Amino acid sequence: MGALNQEARYEEALQAFDKATEVSPEYANNADLLYLKGVALNAVGEHEQALQALDKYDEALKMFDQVIKAAPDCLMPDTLASAAWTQKGLLFLNINQEEESLAAFTKAIEHGDRLPEGDPNRIGTLLGRGLALLQMGKNDKALEVLVRATELSESLPPNFANRHVAWQAKGNLLAILRRNEEALSAFDKADKLNPNNINVLLGRGDVLFQLQDSKEARDTFSRAADMAKKAARRPTHFSGRAK
Repeated sequence: MGALNQEARYEEALQAFDKATEVSPEYANNADLLYLKGVALNAVGEHEQALQALDKYDEALKMFDQVIKAAPDCLMPDTLASAAWTQKGLLFLNINQEEESLAAFTKAIEHGDRLPEGDPNRIGTLLGRGLALLQMGKNDKALEVLVRATELSESLPPNFANRHVAWQAKGNLLAILRRNEEALSAFDKADKLNPNNINVLLGRGDVLFQLQDSKEARDTFSRAADMAKKAARRPTHFSGRAK
């Protein structure tokens, strides 16, 4: 039900975009709106249309660059560009075009490297490229990218909700490579940064099991089970129109 509701919201967003461009045609070349439309199209699985929308976003971004040159006080476009290329990379992964995905993530990193050290978009682009490399079987290169992502994550503010993600991804890859001691260290770091993430605990428990530390593995899985029970007891809020 939740997935259906989320897809319905994306469908509503697409309808709103089309309505906005119908009423005000100048919005058709607005970089921010084109990016959001591309994300929404990707989310509902219309991959070919999403790719067209994000390609058009790139054209709009060039015009946006001209505006920024004329108005230095405007927001620089690298955050949007990095996010757009990351979305294209994820889209290519969804349709199993790994080479194109890798190229898109590489482009995202070029823009991301221009962002401030603590900008989370830089880490997101690296995580995407690491995922693409992993799917292509280039495990060593994927690990290099994820190590860099963990290094950058140290500069994120302490209250940032997803500081653990790079460490979790590194732990997952090391576990795949059967480098279990190193994987455990990465999961421990992720767990320290976010002790309320079930997937981190599941990864940590699996590695502990592989290391034959049964007691610690059981304790970790027990924490994950308790967390899942609490999540199941939370009330679910549905939005809808009264009839």
